[in-house]
Amino acid sequence: MAVSEVQLKELVKRVEYLERGLHRLEIALEPLVAPASEVSLEGLSEKERGLAALRRAGLLVDPPPHILAAAEEWRRIPEEERRRIQAELRTLRLDPPLSQIILESRR
Repeated sequence: MAVSEVQLKELVKRVEYLERGLHRLEIALEPLVAPASEVSLEGLSEKERGLAALRRAGLLVDPPPHILAAAEEWRRIPEEERRRIQAELRTLRLDPPLSQIILESRR
């Protein structure tokens, strides 16, 4: 049975939603798995300690695998091509505006 493009997009949305939920759950359970007293911050720079605190609070998360893959794919594109794409995106005008598209997608 073939999956339509609409069904595939819905499945991707659901997987991303589940990944975010799983990540929040992992953050919530982290103190139970590795209590703060067992997490050693010795030898870490102020920046590293700050990042660790943000991660524990759930304010900083690692990107999901599909985002890492997309970033790696972007890095493989030659610099000249990336500049061309960026210039094209800077001049892009959407009708309706992107802000309206985002608001409508949240309904």
